[in-house]
Amino acid sequence: MQADRFDAEVDGTRFTIWQAGESVEVYRTSMHMLPRRSEVFARAEVAIGQATGCKVVPGSLAGDVALMQAELDCG
Repeated sequence: MQADRFDAEVDGTRFTIWQAGESVEVYRTSMHMLPRRSEVFARAEVAIGQATGCKVVPGSLAGDVALMQAELDCG
């Protein structure tokens, strides 16, 4: 699968983002003791936007604090 890789950091949380078309897979690469899912997801959404220039489709961000997937609106 062809995918573009991006690295991003938001408020001390680092992510590696793989984009294939209008889909992304996001890995949290920084270590945090017991991270809150809501905080990680909020930071991931910002990181995705910064890295790809696209918006996350509302309700599409899913996964856990280590690995997330989302659909993008790049139009």
